Amino acid sequence: MKADGTYYQGREDPLTRCFGPERGGRSRTVSYVIGSTKVHGGLYKCDRQPNLNGVPTTQTRSDEMNVNQDRQRVDGSMGFHSYASRGSYIDYPDIQDVCKCELLSVDDLPREITIAKGLAYPTRIRTLHTKHMKDGCVKVQVDTVIPGYEDKDVPSETLDDEVKYMDDTLAGFIQWPRNALKIVNIEAPHKSNSASRKSSTYEIETSTSVYIPKFVSPEANEDQQQMPIETIDLDDSDDFIESLWAIPIVNQILRPQNEESDQEKQARKIKSALNAIKERPAWVQDIVSELEKHVGNYHLNPFPIEFSIPDGMYPYILKDFIEIEALLQVFANGWVDITIIHWFAVLFYTVSNDGERYNPCAFFSPNSINGEMCQRNPEEVKGHILGVYELHMDKRYFLAPYLANDHWSLFIISPAKKEVFILDSLKGNKDKNNYLLSKVIEDVFKGTKFTWSMVECKQQKGGWECGFMVLGYMMEFVYTYQENFPTNIWRTTRIATQKDIDQLLRIIMPWFLVRMFPNWSHAFK
Repeated sequence: MKADGTYYQGREDPLTRCFGPERGGRSRTVSYVIGSTKVHGGLYKCDRQPNLNGVPTTQTRSDEMNVNQDRQRVDGSMGFHSYASRGSYIDYPDIQDVCKCELLSVDDLPREITIAKGLAYPTRIRTLHTKHMKDGCVKVQVDTVIPGYEDKDVPSETLDDEVKYMDDTLAGFIQWPRNALKIVNIEAPHKSNSASRKSSTYEIETSTSVYIPKFVSPEANEDQQQMPIETIDLDDSDDFIESLWAIPIVNQILRPQNEESDQEKQARKIKSALNAIKERPAWVQDIVSELEKHVGNYHLNPFPIEFSIPDGMYPYILKDFIEIEALLQVFANGWVDITIIHWFAVLFYTVSNDGERYNPCAFFSPNSINGEMCQRNPEEVKGHILGVYELHMDKRYFLAPYLANDHWSLFIISPAKKEVFILDSLKGNKDKNNYLLSKVIEDVFKGTKFTWSMVECKQQKGGWECGFMVLGYMMEFVYTYQENFPTNIWRTTRIATQKDIDQLLRIIMPWFLVRMFPNWSHAFK
């Protein structure tokens, strides 16, 4: 700004004359904090609001009007978004590699008050403890909590049954809001300072193919931990002794000795699954032995398997990850994880959209419509359903694998015919009112009076088969029933047997293994 209160025009301001225009990758000053300007050409994006003619207009501060024209725009699909308290729209660039970070107090934003330190994981990782993470959050591994903040409540995004206070986050994996996270170095360590677990890095899959995962092993050598040393006044011995107690000790036991870390829980679950697989048929044990050659030693905390969602399935780009423990559970007659259901939804969408024949069905993401989402954030569920519907208005059927209260069921929705069919392997006397998703569907399609039907489908005998039943329902609909549905429909409520489930695995698991591991050559006996 000039002395008379007016602003410099174009590139005539003194800084631009001296240093030249700002460009991505060029830093005018040096800081230990990674700035978004350095990464993507600017942190603050201009708010866009429609004018009277319906054409978006850009409102900026006058002193930024011309400089912003030269800045590289941040692609909204590549980062996280948040509104700062000052009203500016912040577009956070993706975190590409594991890096050191500081966790800021959400209650004190926009002031940066650090309450913990640790490692931030790539934003492409969207699962935590085999569950889908909340939008706008990043996976974080907490190494230290700043003294005085141990009893501070965690943000609502982080809160769960085991993590209520900051002290509960120590040496664990949590999700933390991206707008309250400060990245503090570029050279990311391959290991956490936390003594109880290891971190990993992944390569980004550039193709949208669902078939090929990539694994990158962590470096063998751990970074040496260094403690920050503050200046101590030796003239006052009392202050000196008191200051010694304030020095944090990282490598002591951070949790009660009888409490498991995340890595220990994962190892215990893998061990339990492998023990259960010993009781399964020989052909299952052979597959699991062959699988270990492709994913690495089961007992060395193998990395999750990444898969991409094909273009056009959802109105946004998405990746997902399958934990090895979740994959083993499929072979152990265990719980079918949401990521397994999601992968097969992707498969059934892909194989029936291969151009060889018209596919009249689309899928909703099970991560975006589950019971917890319907209860806590129904508007987000409505947005997902409406977005997929508008993307696939040419489809006759929409399949919704629905998880609520640890039980899987399948919704088949036909907006054109105004019908909804529910397949539930614990049907009993249920009707549409037993499912939160039903109310959300009616809210999305207001004015449409649906006919609701509880389908006579196979039922489960125990408490673990529901995921396998939904996998079977989806496969049978895509390959058998959809062409003449609902004239051609399930008409049996017999109890599914172990033989039925094993036969299902013999059919669908070769599809998974061959597509995820191109070098897979093991034949199913």
